[in-house]
Amino acid sequence: FLPLVDNFTHLGGLMFGFLCGIVSMKPMRMVLITRDENRAVSPKFLNKQRRLTSWSALAIVLALAASAAALFRGDGSTSPCERCSELSCVAFPPWAGKYEKWWYCDRCGESYGDATYNAETGEYKALSLTCPIDYSVVDIELDGATDENHWIENRIPTFCRMYCDKIF
Repeated sequence: FLPLVDNFTHLGGLMFGFLCGIVSMKPMRMVLITRDENRAVSPKFLNKQRRLTSWSALAIVLALAASAAALFRGDGSTSPCERCSELSCVAFPPWAGKYEKWWYCDRCGESYGDATYNAETGEYKALSLTCPIDYSVVDIELDGATDENHWIENRIPTFCRMYCDKIF
């Protein structure tokens, strides 16, 4: 599974392509290695192939109808499947630690925060983090006070994964 790619669409395309290939293939010969071009194909084999073609054509029509119904039933802004985004995207690499992945499939990149700056010490001591889905605010005490605002900016998605309840 690839990040930022709708894997369900690709799997659906693979399925439709396979079924369309079955429907459009020519009848195969029973004996593949032969010099006799006029050798008859067994009726039993042709019957199997016709049934496979018929069932594949029926599956294509039903799948297209179900896809169209799901498409037109939606409102265009929400997904008919709330958990599908978690299935469609996999954080990579899967063997890396929870906070050490190269990319994530959550919405923590949309979170933002306001850091509390202490003018006397010149350090940031707290962060008010706004979570991406429900816009709840989480107050975080920065253990090791820092004077680098870039450090805080770079860690906001990590803080989101640690402290926000809804991130998908």
